Amino acid sequence: MKDEHVFWNWFKQNDAKYFFLNQIEDEDKKEGILNDFLEQLHLYCENLYFEIGGMPDEKQDLIITAAGNEEFFDAVEALVEAAPETMYFMPLENSSSRKIGLRLYEDNYDSNHNSNYINCLHLVFDNLLGEKVSVQEIGY
Repeated sequence: MKDEHVFWNWFKQNDAKYFFLNQIEDEDKKEGILNDFLEQLHLYCENLYFEIGGMPDEKQDLIITAAGNEEFFDAVEALVEAAPETMYFMPLENSSSRKIGLRLYEDNYDSNHNSNYINCLHLVFDNLLGEKVSVQEIGY
């Protein structure tokens, strides 16, 4: 297993291919790009896989997975923990609402892509808290 930073350094040099993957019409070219990603991921850990996708003409979501193999959850967590983007949050209170609020900070935030950040945050909350709790407990 390689160092997590080796994978992310490679990704930073090649990320444009993956952010707009769904805009590539040549299926052979797209398949080659996905195979390159899997090859680099397997250099880090042969038992990890990925899912990538999103709405047409928008950036893609990336999910790193151990495909349900508990033995490799630590490798997934270490890789995700070393990802180059960092997010912080501050809880907010509102006496007129029983729901919590969150103020989020992201190291590389670009306001030109605000809708991408909002979509990403919804995915993060849904995956961390579950869709029901995310909708019912986070108000603003």
